[in-house]
Amino acid sequence: MFKNILIVCVGNICRSPMAEYLLQYKIKKHGMGTLVSSAGLGALVDHGADEYAIEVMTEHGIDGAAHRARQLYNELVKRNELILVMELWQTKEL
Repeated sequence: MFKNILIVCVGNICRSPMAEYLLQYKIKKHGMGTLVSSAGLGALVDHGADEYAIEVMTEHGIDGAAHRARQLYNELVKRNELILVMELWQTKEL
C-alpha cells in the first residue's frame, strides 16, 4: 500500500485538487492511512480551487474550500511513492 500519493496537473486549481480530495475521501472511507496531495507544474500558487471545481466537489459531499495551489518541486516528488498526472506530457516533465 502507498503511504503518499501526489496528483499533478498544470495550475493545481481544477483537475488535481478535485482528484486529490476525491481520492482522499475514498481512502478515508475505507479506513486507509494513505496521504494524498496535489501540485502543479505551473501552479497558481496560493489560489484556491476554481469555483466550478468547488461546486463539483460540493455536489459529491466533499469540501475542497481549504485547497491552496502549490508548485511542484523536487523534494515533493521524492516524498511520494505514487505520482498521478492528468496528461502524458506531464510524465515527461516530471
